[in-house]
Amino acid sequence: MGGFSVFSFQFSVFSFQFSVFSFQFSVFSFQFEKRKPIKVGKRFEKGTITPGGGNMNSPG
Repeated sequence: MGGFSVFSFQFSVFSFQFSVFSFQFSVFSFQFEKRKPIKVGKRFEKGTITPGGGNMNSPG
């Protein structure tokens, strides 16, 4: 039974690292997605106002 407990411990550590990795990946993808509309919004501010451009200028 001792070996089984070690295996379960390693598996729990692996699952924890995997959850942390997936969390970091979701945060990275969220920041990457949030960065794109900002660039587009600045382009719209300089150029002509397009439909829905006002929503990009709102805070948040």
